[in-house]
Amino acid sequence: MDESLGSRHRPTLEISGTFHGYFGDSFEPLCYIRVREDGVVIYAFGEFELDTQLFELRRNGDPCALQPQVFNVLRYLIEHADHVVTKDELLENLWPGRVVSESALTTRLKTARQIIGDSGNEQRFIKTLHGRGYRFVGAFEKIDRESRPTPKPVPPRP
Repeated sequence: MDESLGSRHRPTLEISGTFHGYFGDSFEPLCYIRVREDGVVIYAFGEFELDTQLFELRRNGDPCALQPQVFNVLRYLIEHADHVVTKDELLENLWPGRVVSESALTTRLKTARQIIGDSGNEQRFIKTLHGRGYRFVGAFEKIDRESRPTPKPVPPRP
C-alpha cells in the first residue's frame, strides 16, 4: 500500500457476507456488511449507520450523541443478529469480569432503542423475546464508506 496516500485512501477488502433469518413472515437477508482491510465494519440500517472505526452512530449522516456502553450494546446485537442474545451473554461479553446489574443493562438497551426510534411497542430493530433475550431484526444495506461525505463532528455536550 502507498503510505503517502494516508489512511483516508486505504484500499478496502470487500467480504460478501449475508446473515439470513426470519423478518416478518419470510426468510430473507437480515444484513449485508462491508469489512475494510483494517477490520473496520460499517453497518447501515434504516436511516442509521453504525461506524466501528469512529465509534459513532449517524442518523441521516448526522452523529447521534451516544454513550460508549450504549454503542457497545447496539454493536453487539447487530454483530450477533443471527441468534437470540441473552442478558447473560451481553453481560459476560460487554462487561467481562465486572459485576453489572441487569437494570444497568436494561437502561442501556432502553437508551439504544430510544436513539434508533424503537420502543417497547414498536420494535423495528431490537426485538425482545420475553424470557429468552434480545435480537437485532432490522434489515441492513451494504454501504460504501468512500462514497459517503465526511461525517460531521459530534457537538459537545452542554
